[in-house]
Amino acid sequence: MLVVSDPIARALLTHLITTGGPLFGAIVGLFTNTITITHTTVFADLVEATFAGYSRSATITWGTVFTNPSFFAEADGNTTQFNCTGSTTPETITGYFVVDGSSQLLYAENFDTPIPISGSGDAVVIVPQFTLASQQL
Repeated sequence: MLVVSDPIARALLTHLITTGGPLFGAIVGLFTNTITITHTTVFADLVEATFAGYSRSATITWGTVFTNPSFFAEADGNTTQFNCTGSTTPETITGYFVVDGSSQLLYAENFDTPIPISGSGDAVVIVPQFTLASQQL
């Protein structure tokens, strides 16, 4: 079983989020379909939100990599708030995705509880996180 030391896990994750890494320049968006996300899921499998005022985030600003309480290397991105700005066709937001500048899906996550968007003032707040863990702690 592969066990990676904490300093190496943090170094690997740091490489992923800094210049030249696949998570550098990534952006966040929301999706509305019910889907079981797997390692084979691609962006085309997701239905992107369309409520009034919705647009994908600016580029994620990643914080310093650290070892979290579960002993995983973790990087947290800046908080992004998606606001509904007017009357809109109601949508239920089922999760969020992170893509690169070419809309290649990097990762996605379903919410435990879907979030309804039905009008002005409704919002979804996301703090993107990425973790790396050994097979055994």
